[in-house]
Amino acid sequence: MSANERLNALLPTIGILVLVAVFLFSMEEALGIGLLVQMPGAELIIPLLSIVILIGLYSSLIKKSSTWLVFERTGIPIGILFSTIYLVSVANGVFGTASKDFLTYAFAILIIGCFVSVIGYLLKRESLPTEPRPVSFAADLGFAALIVLIIALTMEQLTGLIVFYDMTMMVTLAPVLALALTNYKTASPRRYMQAIIVGVTGVIFLSVMNWTMIVQEDTGESIGPAIAIGLISMTHGALVILISACLFSDATSYKIDFDKINWHLLELFALIILMVFAPESVWEWAARVNPSPT
Repeated sequence: MSANERLNALLPTIGILVLVAVFLFSMEEALGIGLLVQMPGAELIIPLLSIVILIGLYSSLIKKSSTWLVFERTGIPIGILFSTIYLVSVANGVFGTASKDFLTYAFAILIIGCFVSVIGYLLKRESLPTEPRPVSFAADLGFAALIVLIIALTMEQLTGLIVFYDMTMMVTLAPVLALALTNYKTASPRRYMQAIIVGVTGVIFLSVMNWTMIVQEDTGESIGPAIAIGLISMTHGALVILISACLFSDATSYKIDFDKINWHLLELFALIILMVFAPESVWEWAARVNPSPT
């Protein structure tokens, strides 16, 4: 192999290392890596990275899919999934709602997931995806079970698994069940993914409605549950989309258009953040720091 060929083979690795270095430098400048690791909920980074590594190994060694395409369509669901798990724990008082850093840390988790998606987007090949060799149902089931196990252990460690599995999950998946019962012979995978987005959207609107009613009563007893139902719905929706994005082949995923599905997830995440967890605006900050004389 000539020197030019060796250099060309190393270029993708060099690109990844440069991108990771820029990302870490940006996070250090914005927050400080040390501060990020010390924040409450920092233990979420370990299961998050474990899932990223597991997805990479499974897609390349078992599914024979394009690893970068898989990262592109799974990074955002991973970030939203762990960010909402963390916010549910905050809403349930695990870290204390008085903590000023919880929203910063939730965004940091989301950014890590988005960064995984960016790496996949930049390094994927432009050629149309082709069908990989068949994979046994047992292998897919085992992979999905392992992902669910990691998430379940993370939920149990933070708030207890029972918090995440209530009627919210049933309401979120109700459109999927209705679609399966009415159009099980003709419904495409794309419609099932869209049905999940519909379910999450409905629960989030219910959560925001509850929030607007509770804040008028000036009582704090029901605030946590009202906020949590929307976040829990997003958790289940992101988990289903994440597993689906891993198990579907590149060709099927191309038809589903996971880019649009993930964009809708980000829109819903932004909605509940801006409606419920909105950070202090520059005008509110200015009024607090420099109050007008009376």
